[in-house]
Amino acid sequence: MSEPATIERVYLQDYRPPDFLITSVNLDFELAPDTTLVRSVLSVSRNSSDIQALRLDGEDLELLAVRINGQALAQESYTLAEHSLTIHDVPDRFQLEIENRIKEVGREPLHEEFEALTHFVRERVAALSAMDLYRARQGAHEASIRLMNSMSELDLVLTPALGSDPIPVGYMDSRTADFNMDTWGQKGHAFAPFAYICNVSGQPAASLPIQLNAGEHPCAVQLAGHTGKDHLILQVAAELERELQWHGYRPPVWAGNL
Repeated sequence: MSEPATIERVYLQDYRPPDFLITSVNLDFELAPDTTLVRSVLSVSRNSSDIQALRLDGEDLELLAVRINGQALAQESYTLAEHSLTIHDVPDRFQLEIENRIKEVGREPLHEEFEALTHFVRERVAALSAMDLYRARQGAHEASIRLMNSMSELDLVLTPALGSDPIPVGYMDSRTADFNMDTWGQKGHAFAPFAYICNVSGQPAASLPIQLNAGEHPCAVQLAGHTGKDHLILQVAAELERELQWHGYRPPVWAGNL
């Protein structure tokens, strides 16, 4: 495995507000066996009167089209470099639409480009048949039905979100040669035994920070509901937030103190 990159420290005193603000991003991916097309729509507003051009960074992309407020830009209106796109003389507020084709790498991934967990999944999936996939999906579907039936007389189910205190960074090794799928799965289940159930069943769920006693760290609890009842989860979560005011929770050290 390659050595981790050196972390560069960035201090609040060195922060400079961005020249432009992007208030919304909409991405549309069109996947094909031999290529991937990406269409991005950005809502942009100027945040500095000193800069007239907007610069966007990127790599391994083939630019297909650039539009501002629906109008295609002529090539002289922008500069395309190997790792950036600079659009000249943009208005103060505009909608920017960019179409790119992601370039093919043209080779198999190198071993060091994948984490150990990704290697395991890739090799495991390659060894499975279409019938194996069907059986797995059918098993998940049947388990979901049994779970939904068990909640037939309940609106919501309240559980802890975690099965233990927060774990140290690196406790669940998914990167190194020491990775073991059984160990990783056991540790993951012990840490978060409730969330993955909803991932399989597809039912709506929310993790909420509930402070049991003033001055203490909040506890993470999970609300799970019925399929198609997302609005009920959101309504209950909103009511709890209004009542408990958890947006005011602050840890002993947080960015606002810097």
